[in-house]
Amino acid sequence: YLVMEHISGDDLSKRLETAKKPFPVSWVMFWADQLLDALSYLHSHEPPIIHRDIKPQNLKLTDENHIILLDFGLSKDSSGQTVASRPGASGSLVGYTPHFASMEQIRGTGTDSRSDLYSLSATLYQLMTNTIPADALSRADAMLSDKKDPIIPLTDANPEISPAVSNVILKGLEVSKEKRFGTAAEMQKALRMAHSQMQNQMSAETQVFSVGDVHSTVPPAKDPSIPVAPSEMETRTPTVPPVPAVVVE
Repeated sequence: YLVMEHISGDDLSKRLETAKKPFPVSWVMFWADQLLDALSYLHSHEPPIIHRDIKPQNLKLTDENHIILLDFGLSKDSSGQTVASRPGASGSLVGYTPHFASMEQIRGTGTDSRSDLYSLSATLYQLMTNTIPADALSRADAMLSDKKDPIIPLTDANPEISPAVSNVILKGLEVSKEKRFGTAAEMQKALRMAHSQMQNQMSAETQVFSVGDVHSTVPPAKDPSIPVAPSEMETRTPTVPPVPAVVVE
């Protein structure tokens, strides 16, 4: 049997279902960076440890907002030996979860670190769009029939996602593992760069008013000696949305 630490609270899939909208892109980018650190650690073992079941249902936030990767019930090392076994955990079917499993895992032709990158990319796709991506088998069948890949670019599903970030996730979701990132560190570097470009673009698009515009739109200052009517007083209290400080343990 397998003994695992109990993490209270809902998993990220349940949180998405409750919120009925994607998580903020900046949150998901931060979580992705921590998860890629975790995968780099797992894959650096000799032989490498492959999780094989990364999905929103296997991610939780602790009370301290630390992100935790759960359920190593399907994990194996590169020699094919099961590291831990827990049949039927988290809804996995026949050794994988369809919409989050790579083609090589579905076909049983052998998984490696790139298989985890596919599953992580599918997970990030859902977290940022609140849409489950098309499964690898359906995508492969479509492409073999000379049809368009049924997976929708992230920018189409969520306009807040930049093309650069979308392209990184889609590369991680390539049906052929040879076309994906070779390592978690490689994907992490690309995702960091894409997110940085997205932030710089958002800053550049911030509207800047010229001095003349400000003078034409801002009313002149009132004499401080004149009482201010209650209707003219500022009554709103500014609020700042909380940003979780999450790390992988």
